[in-house]
Amino acid sequence: MSGSRKKPGKEFWNELLKYIHNRTVIEDFREVGKAQLSPESLEALIKDLTDEEEIRKKIINEVADFYFNLRASLVKKQHDPVYRQILERLERLRFEWITRAISTKTFLARLKAIEEEWKEYKRKIYGKSETERILETLSHYIEQKTKIKVQLSNTKEVIKRILSNAKIKMFTPEHKRKIKTEMLKDLFLARINEKQAKELVEKLTEEYLKEELKRLWKS
Repeated sequence: MSGSRKKPGKEFWNELLKYIHNRTVIEDFREVGKAQLSPESLEALIKDLTDEEEIRKKIINEVADFYFNLRASLVKKQHDPVYRQILERLERLRFEWITRAISTKTFLARLKAIEEEWKEYKRKIYGKSETERILETLSHYIEQKTKIKVQLSNTKEVIKRILSNAKIKMFTPEHKRKIKTEMLKDLFLARINEKQAKELVEKLTEEYLKEELKRLWKS
C-alpha cells in the first residue's frame, strides 16, 4: 500500500503555510466566522478518526481559526508577562504541529491546556484593584518559572506607596530601586535561589512594572 503512494502531507503542508501566511499578512489576525470553537469541539470532530492525514484535512480550517482567535486575544495584552509567556508557548505548539513533530490529537490536548491556563489567569485578575492585579500577575509568573508560590508582601507595600503618590506620576530610578529591593526580599523569603531571583526581579521590573505603571498613570 505504501510502496506506490506519494509522500503524505506535502500538499497539505503547502496549503497550511499558504493559509497561515494569508491570515497573518492580509487579515491581521481578525476574528473570523461565528462558530464557537474550542479544543473540545475540535476533538469531537475527529474522535472516530485514526489516520493523521485524514484528521488534519478534516479540521485544518477550524484549527487555524481557533489558533488565530486565541493568538489575537493574547497579542492585545502582551505587555502582561503571563500573556506573553502563554503566547510564546502557543507559538511553539503551532510550530510543532505544522512541522509534524506532534500529532493533531497531541496538539489539541496541549492547546486545551494552554487555553485553560489563560482562562484561569483571567479569572484570577478579573475585578481586582490595580495593585492586586499587578501582584497576581507577578506571583503567577514567578510560580510558573520557579514552581514556588510566593507571598509578595513587601512588593505589595512599595507598589501601593508608588501608586498612591499623586505628585509623582513617572517611573523614577528611586521607584526602580525600591521595587527591586522589596521584591528580592520576598523571593529570598520564598527560598528562590539568588541567581534566579535576581533575574526574575530584573525582568519583571524592567519589562513589566516599569511599563505597567506608566500605562496606569496615562490612563
